[in-house]
Amino acid sequence: MKKTIARRTLGGVSALALATLVAACASSGSGSSAAGASPASSGSSPGVDVATHTITIGAVEPLTGPDAVYGENAFGTEAYIDYVNAHGGVNGWKIKLITLDDQYEPALAVSGARELVGSDHVFALVGVGGTPPGQAILPYAISTGEPDIGMTMDTGYLQVKYPDAAQLYGFQPSTAALTAFSVQYIATHLHATKIGLFYSDDATGTPTVPAAQFIASEYHVQIVPVAIPDSATDYSGYVAKMASAKPQAVISWGGPPLTIGVIKAAHAISFNPVWFGPFYNPLPAVFSALGSLANNMYFESWFEPFGADTPGMQTFISATKQYTSDKSPSFLAELGWIGGAEFAHALSLATADGKKPTQASVESALGNGQSFSPGNVQVTLKFEPGARLATAGADKVLHYSDGKLTTIFSGADPTLPASVLSAAYAGS
Repeated sequence: MKKTIARRTLGGVSALALATLVAACASSGSGSSAAGASPASSGSSPGVDVATHTITIGAVEPLTGPDAVYGENAFGTEAYIDYVNAHGGVNGWKIKLITLDDQYEPALAVSGARELVGSDHVFALVGVGGTPPGQAILPYAISTGEPDIGMTMDTGYLQVKYPDAAQLYGFQPSTAALTAFSVQYIATHLHATKIGLFYSDDATGTPTVPAAQFIASEYHVQIVPVAIPDSATDYSGYVAKMASAKPQAVISWGGPPLTIGVIKAAHAISFNPVWFGPFYNPLPAVFSALGSLANNMYFESWFEPFGADTPGMQTFISATKQYTSDKSPSFLAELGWIGGAEFAHALSLATADGKKPTQASVESALGNGQSFSPGNVQVTLKFEPGARLATAGADKVLHYSDGKLTTIFSGADPTLPASVLSAAYAGS
């Protein structure tokens, strides 16, 4: 069968032009799906080829550059699409996926989204990866009415910034809630009274601080926050500042380079707290880079731990290896798998009984308030009408020891008041 995955590098666009694009798109976002012309509302949907029963969708992902590790998300989406197509498609409809490389740069993400929608005429954006690029795309998606489905970004931002944008369907829990869960676990199970928090000084990391401080006050523990800019390559000064506060446990809420960097710098000065990371850190590359330093690390995770011996996980791993060049799939590919499955679920409902899919019918299928489990990897989603937060499953704590990652705790995320969410995302 002919593969229906296409990867393409974005054409040459000047930095000034990209910055202009981002500014223009940001100013066009009104926080409502009514902004701009919406193909979904008019009943006319692009990307649908009735003659071949093919639907074309698109994504922007960091396939190259310093943050290319996040591009593994694309492998998961591609694997799910090819897996579904190889098994007859969705009610006979095949899915074509076009992936553009945004290098994890918000400006490139915006220009990529414009290219996919304006030139490729995709039916929807699916599985867009990363909070900073994802945030940059939102105003454009809202202004055009383009569905943005299965995005792997912080849905707390959607709740606060775009509560009425009906075509946005992210599935990742809010970073604020996940941070609160991590602090709560460290206080109650690791019995730390002072918790350090390294966080990337960007849209991914900044929501952690208000949430961490709020939940810490409930458990009478102290939070020591230290921001690290994205441009940092030498972590010694930040680590020395943290070490001087003497926390018993430290959360590293940033990408793999940040976590690897701070743990190595801490070890160099004999600062060895208990380390706790977010769900996108327990990667083979992280464990390999840290070696024995990774032993006894803890991680938060809200979906099935990678490598679990379940039918859903085994299907994901075998499909990713069979249909993509990702021979060592991990957590990030699993996110893409979930995003692709979320779209396929909605498409299956929208095309039941031989119906032709439209953007409106796919959006309606997702927002019907019914629970479903995309990709069969222990994630339960339910989109109530207008809701931006979908994940309804339990959060987990993973422990890495002797080369094995084990689930040691499962529980619900703490409920955060609206004031904390507003504080967490006000500056995002």
